[in-house]
Amino acid sequence: MKGDKLMNLLKLKNDSPFQALEELKIFMTNNRQINTYNNYFLHFKNFYKFIFNTENFKWINIINISSKNILEYQNYLKTNHTNTSINTIVAGIKKILVHLSKYNKEIKLPIIDNLKEFDIDKKPHLAFTEEEINKLIKYALESRVKPKIKALFIKCAYITALRKDCLLQLKKENLIHENNKYFIKTIDKNKQIEKEIPQGLYFDLINQPDYKIFNINYRTLLNLIKNFCKQNNLPLKTVHSIKKGSMNQIYKITKDIVATASHGGHSNINTSYNHYINKPNNTSMLFYQNKNSLENYTREELIQAIYDTNNKDIILNKLKN
Repeated sequence: MKGDKLMNLLKLKNDSPFQALEELKIFMTNNRQINTYNNYFLHFKNFYKFIFNTENFKWINIINISSKNILEYQNYLKTNHTNTSINTIVAGIKKILVHLSKYNKEIKLPIIDNLKEFDIDKKPHLAFTEEEINKLIKYALESRVKPKIKALFIKCAYITALRKDCLLQLKKENLIHENNKYFIKTIDKNKQIEKEIPQGLYFDLINQPDYKIFNINYRTLLNLIKNFCKQNNLPLKTVHSIKKGSMNQIYKITKDIVATASHGGHSNINTSYNHYINKPNNTSMLFYQNKNSLENYTREELIQAIYDTNNKDIILNKLKN
């Protein structure tokens, strides 16, 4: 990077790296990666705000990020996120800082490298059944620390299928009552969320004593679930298993993958079908054995088959005929 370009950048917006970030945004937008950039930027903004208690980016702060700052943030991540989420957050922060280092060689990348990712279990999250959720709520109410708030979190997560990070940031301003309907309105992963909720849940949430509704951290919830699974001889599940269980319950009732994806906040139904729905083992066999009579299948069954790559050719050839 030419010295005069760096000097120009340092003069912009009170020594802000704004121009460098904007160039990265433009580059990734041109490569159809704007959502990826937005996630990178969000993780970097949260990291910066945690350390400096401001969102006013300055080169002088970035080049003075210390090993102590990194350790404190790493400990914060361990307390509030799964290893999988930590890896996503760390990767985004590093991408931003490596890019910025091309504009300012004083950024201490060896110190940034101390922000570590974790080895993770590649097995998918298992879903809670409705019966297990009811038992888990009862188990939470019998716990010693914040029993009611734990139970309410589980109830809210199962009813709404909102992500844990979204729920843990929920505030009373996100609860809306209008036209005799009740909603949670918030932003999650840069998307506007408007989720209708039952009246009873609304009042359970709005009557919480704190402005931030779930005054609890992720590890407390995870430990609750670990202990519950152990005592009930269940395979180990996580907080995310509540969302997956919620989506499975909707699919069980409706048999509609589109409605299920909408409930889970997925714009791509393939995500819901491949990673969230407990599919019958004989789905593929159903179509191979009956490939001459597709008219006998429901819309939902056909959608499922289309998203099973083994069945695509069968369906497309049949439609051509």
